[in-house]
This record gives sequence, structure tokens and C-alpha cells, in this order.
Amino acid sequence: MPIKRRYVFFLLRYYCMRLPFWQRDEAHPTRAIDRVQVQRTSRQIIGIHVDSNFSKVNSSLLQIRGTGKHVRAKEITANFYPIEKPAREIFKELRNSKTPSESDIRFASTELTIAQNNCINQLLAGSNVTKSQVACIGSLDAGIWVEDFDGDKLFRSLADSMAIASYSGITVVDRFAERDIADGGTGHPILPVCYWFLLADRNQRIAEENRLLVRVSKRDKDRRLMQATYLPASDGLDAVLPDIQFFHQEQESTLDFVASACHAINQRNQTIDRLIIDDDCPNFDTSAKDRFQTDPICPIDCISTLADFGFDHGSFDAAATAILANSYIDQFPISHPELTGNSNPRVLGAATPGSLVNFRNFVLETAKVTPTIMKLRDAI
Repeated sequence: MPIKRRYVFFLLRYYCMRLPFWQRDEAHPTRAIDRVQVQRTSRQIIGIHVDSNFSKVNSSLLQIRGTGKHVRAKEITANFYPIEKPAREIFKELRNSKTPSESDIRFASTELTIAQNNCINQLLAGSNVTKSQVACIGSLDAGIWVEDFDGDKLFRSLADSMAIASYSGITVVDRFAERDIADGGTGHPILPVCYWFLLADRNQRIAEENRLLVRVSKRDKDRRLMQATYLPASDGLDAVLPDIQFFHQEQESTLDFVASACHAINQRNQTIDRLIIDDDCPNFDTSAKDRFQTDPICPIDCISTLADFGFDHGSFDAAATAILANSYIDQFPISHPELTGNSNPRVLGAATPGSLVNFRNFVLETAKVTPTIMKLRDAI
């Protein structure tokens, strides 16, 4: 090739590569090519979640495709490991104590770590997945609130991420609540956004079914905390997280609680097309569908259960914890201002490296996606 033609070809190629057409943003939701590219990304993540009453450790292994807001998840297998009664009594004493000793906290953390490691081993033993194929482990527990010398309340997680990472060899992502508190939030609730990823209508062509998830959280034998999460439909073209709403109240019948939540949603000119009921919800009969259809406040057409979506009461929170860990890999802001009070969406979590090979793969996973573009004032 003559020198002049080679020089012209080089300049043409150089300037074409600088055009915006060639600089595709993989996180941009309006480009069909980019959407296909992010869907090719696939990873397997384990989520472990401790019940609010520290009765058992739940685990879930998710197959996750896509990155950022385009994530789609499918549960491969789930498992739970019961916590022994003496350990549960220790956790209960720590929760009731305002100033627990550091030795008691360390002992409780050791007992919880044993249960979590056993749960992870049983989960992997019941699947065809090896430790080398798992990108990371997401860990979440209810934790305890303690007071410092000045009387300020501090949140302490009882999970020992370093011990889990050392024993399993898998990188652990946790400290989600602590990160939200450090950024100005309350640290609770952070899972409703993950519920939206797992259960919301996110059809890329026509997403129109708004859903309401009703659950119950057992604090102890005599206390039940009813929870409802509004999951609006989204086709993935939203610039920000959807308008997720969260309601909770103790000691109320399921029907009355659902009616009050539906009334609050209706006041904001939003509709509910499907009701999703937790399998563990007490005193709820699916025949109550007729009551909602005749109620002008809450015209619900369909009622489903978590089992219809492939989850049960225990594995669902563990799967949501895996979504939290995945959001850390994608550096996706998952804190919701209306839920935790944090003024701006933030990336939650902190990583504890496992083995050298696993952590290297973990870092490579973080390089597969371009972080979500944020306004400068929101990023500061």
C-alpha cells in the first residue's frame, strides 16, 4: 500500500474510533446492542441470610445474567441450617443488652460463622457448582445496636466476613447496612429494592403489571412484623430506580394490613394488578380474592405466592442478599432514598477477599460493566 493511502487510512480509522457511535456505553438502557451485550454476562453468586430471630441461616445460589438494571436471576438451589438453641439464647441476650461486652460479641460471631460455613457447604454439596465457579458470597444478618461511650447508637453485624472468606476461599461481600448508615441512611430496609429485581414485572417490551408483595417477619414467638412492598412495573428504560414503597406494622391481621397498604398506594394514583403472598403469612386465605375485587380501594385481579416464582419464605431473603452482592460487583447504586432516608442512591457493601484465584476472578467480574452514570451533585 502506498504511503499516502496508508496515512489516509490511518487518519480515517483514528477519527472514526473517536465518534460517539463507537464509544458505546454498556450501561445505557436505550441501546438494543448494548442490552444484548450485558445479557451475555453470567455469574453465580451465593446469598446467605440470617433470620431476624437468629433461628436459622438461609442460603441461595443464584444464576445471574446481565448487569446493572438489566439483571435477571434464577435460583439454582437453596438450603438452610438451623442455629442451635444455646447460640440463639446468646443472640437474644445481645439484642436485649444495650452495652454487651466485646467478648460476648466475638463468641456469638464465632457461633454464627460456624452455622454459616456449614450452610454454604451443604448448599454447594447439593448442587453441581464448585467453589471456583462462584463469584462471591453475599452475607446479611439482623445485627445488634450498641451504645458507645457518648451514648450514640452504633450498628454491629454479627457475621465474621474474614472467617467466612478464609474458610470457604470465596470472596465475601457484606456490611450493606453499615455502608448505608455511613452515607447518612438508617440502614433499613435495603432488601425491598432486591425484591423488585426478583419479582417485579420487567418485561422489556410491555411492562404493565404493578405488584404488591406481602410478607411476615418473626421477631420472636409473640411478635410478628407484617411487611408490604410495592413493586412497580418497569421496562428498564427508567433513568433512576422505580418508586418502590415499603410498609410495615406489628400485630395486625393480614387482610386489614393489605387493605391499608393498598389504600396508601391508591392515594398516590398508583394501581395494583397482582398480590404476591408469602407462604408464611398467617390467617390468609386465597378465597379472600373476592373481597379485594369488590373493594373499590384495591381492585386486585390476581393473587400469587412466592412458590409461583420459584422461592420460599427462607430462600427468598437469601436470594435478595445475592442481588445485593451482585450490585456491588456492578457498582450499581441500590440504596433507595425513600426507604433508608439516604439522600442519594449509593453503592452498598464491602468486599473481603477469599483465595487469590477467586479474588482475581471477582475483580475481573467488576470490569465487565460500565458503572451507572450519575449526576455530579449526586455522586459527591
